[in-house]
Amino acid sequence: MKCKKLLVLVASLLTLTACGNVHITNPSSNPSSEVTTSNTTSNTIENTTSDASTTSEAPSTSETPSTSETPTTSEAPVTSETTSNNPSSNNPSSEDPTTSENTSEEQSSSNIPFAPIEYIIGSEIPSGLTYITNDPAYPDPSIGSAGGVKFRFEGQGLETESFASSSKVTVILNVMSLNPNTKTGTNPDYFTFYGLNPSDEVISTATLSSVEVGENLVELFGQGITKVRVIMTGFPHNGSSYCNAQINGLTLMLEGSSSSTTTSESTSNTTTSETPVTSETPVTSESTSNSSIDQSSETSSSVVEQNQEYTVSITDETTISSRVSCSEGLTYSSDNTKLYVDIAGALRFGSSKATGEITFNFTNPTKVKTVFVDCEKYSSDGNSELKVTLSNGDTQTVHIDGREEYSFSFAGNTASSSITFSNTNVTKGRVNVYGITISTSGNGGGSSSNTSSTSQSTSNVTSNTQTSNTPTSNVTSNQTTSNNGGTGEYDPSNDSYKGSYYSSIETNLTGSALVQALGKQLESTHKSKSYGDLWTAYKTTDVRPGTNKIWDMYSNCNYTAGSSQCGSYSGEGSCYNREHTVPQSWFNEASPMKSDVFHVIPTDGYVNGWRSNYPFGEVSSATKTSSNGCKLGPSSVSGISGTVFEPIDEYKGDIARIYFYMCTRYYTKVGSWGGGVFSSSYPYIRSAYFDLYLKWAIEDPVSQKEIDRNNAAYNFQGNRNPYVDCPSLFYRAFIA
Repeated sequence: MKCKKLLVLVASLLTLTACGNVHITNPSSNPSSEVTTSNTTSNTIENTTSDASTTSEAPSTSETPSTSETPTTSEAPVTSETTSNNPSSNNPSSEDPTTSENTSEEQSSSNIPFAPIEYIIGSEIPSGLTYITNDPAYPDPSIGSAGGVKFRFEGQGLETESFASSSKVTVILNVMSLNPNTKTGTNPDYFTFYGLNPSDEVISTATLSSVEVGENLVELFGQGITKVRVIMTGFPHNGSSYCNAQINGLTLMLEGSSSSTTTSESTSNTTTSETPVTSETPVTSESTSNSSIDQSSETSSSVVEQNQEYTVSITDETTISSRVSCSEGLTYSSDNTKLYVDIAGALRFGSSKATGEITFNFTNPTKVKTVFVDCEKYSSDGNSELKVTLSNGDTQTVHIDGREEYSFSFAGNTASSSITFSNTNVTKGRVNVYGITISTSGNGGGSSSNTSSTSQSTSNVTSNTQTSNTPTSNVTSNQTTSNNGGTGEYDPSNDSYKGSYYSSIETNLTGSALVQALGKQLESTHKSKSYGDLWTAYKTTDVRPGTNKIWDMYSNCNYTAGSSQCGSYSGEGSCYNREHTVPQSWFNEASPMKSDVFHVIPTDGYVNGWRSNYPFGEVSSATKTSSNGCKLGPSSVSGISGTVFEPIDEYKGDIARIYFYMCTRYYTKVGSWGGGVFSSSYPYIRSAYFDLYLKWAIEDPVSQKEIDRNNAAYNFQGNRNPYVDCPSLFYRAFIA
């Protein structure tokens, strides 16, 4: 592992040296009333991918194979219909130049690993880093005699210069020395890391609650990260001059999205090759080539898209290489760390000081949709989480408790060349893995990989079999009568909302056209709020009438709004937290979804923890049950496989209408989300889930609780849930 880190360091230094941007300058002070920064001379650290650009929250994916940079030989000329962006193709001489005649027009993007950026703090703060302090008495950085900057109290930190837009940044903080006995602050986290966008807005955060001398690693996720700030948050300033932590380095490993547009009938480009391709017949290429694109893009090998299942078996052998057995099409990578074989028939991830990781490579690029892992937490560990990362950049993290088959769902839009498994927490976060199944199908695990993606609806609402993502429900009005009888629920005159918010929506719209019109209205009136603002919102959106008690849909616990916030929890009833009904890991914690009050609700922290990022469904046999009857367990619904979380009947309609709000408000984005629930085409929810949530919405009609919450949320955020306000709109959007 040390060799690998050394190689990364050498590659980083070589890259930076080649770019001519390693400079050290003396910092100067410039105190201000709030935050004082040292104005060091800043030189941009250029990444090797010059085509990188800022990506949108829902980047488009490419299914175009990428060609190899390696020169090949040929006995016959090669015909290429490709636009080449290969930066190494600069040799103007070639006996057989290939011609580019690409006539397609498409936008492609792929996740790209950039060159590492490393800042070494010696006798001064290096160029590209800015020192931060909130105390005018300490305007300048204090450098130790052996190098490294001394952090003495809360608010001191470092900020990097801007770098290429990235969707994932791995930050390694190198701690030279540490004095943990001086920690007396109330904040449990020693350091907080922030991912910033070009406007210096925080779009991602991560914390270190346990710090060791040496390398300390965190990961930041979010579209458009262009800068990193790290602040010491665990030590208050009490006038003493002792050093709590001494930092001598900061390394950034970037992954992001680079977009390239191939325009219609592009001009021909001549690419060169000193050695021809070895081939008895002419080779034709019809791809857009960019040698910087990650190997996870679909290559010339055939892409595995459906009806394929790979398995990893764990034996009782005494070495890792012999204990791990892969099925055909999958190979084990020896590049792993902190894996142990002390448990019979299992692979233990992580130690008490570091996390564990293992990578498997696909023989052919594969569009992964579902991963099932037979695993459990190690011993009595209570912070066990397992993360699955695809080389296309998609990732899912699930809390691990007792032994069962945990499921990880992905969109499956872009192929991956490898898949990595890791535990995420060092402190009591170890995981025992007994087996893995990787499927290109969104359905089933084990032997069910060949299950058809189309399924017969189990909904009582429709008599038709669903064969696509377009609803074919034949709901009749007498199936959805309101409490006052008849079919008035679908009569606009009986809608509870009488205001003018929807006055611009044309009354003749139905289906997809109505959903999109509503989506634009919801977006244009949405006032983005911070994640912290939600605590305040809950005091009006989610308290029981006439009280200051939180209305929790996951438990029967009585929490006082504003005073029982998590925090840590030891069991049900400890505290309440902010539950993303659509797990934020599905959309990489991006804004504004992360803090959208319509789907982020207050719930018991412990129940929220074991709900994890499982989809909502109906359970066949519960493995966990909350105090009010919410259940976790295997799905009982045809077309929905793996573990699901089932709310009680009283709130099933609430959850369903939240999901219909989300697929309407974010109809342009949901197709790129993970989780396997949403779809890129109308009705923007996959058929099996659509049928189930439609049934829930009709069997559990809008309650006064929802109406009150909707009105309070409107006052807070500026938009509304149309399907709570107007059941007639719901009927026109998804049933009529």
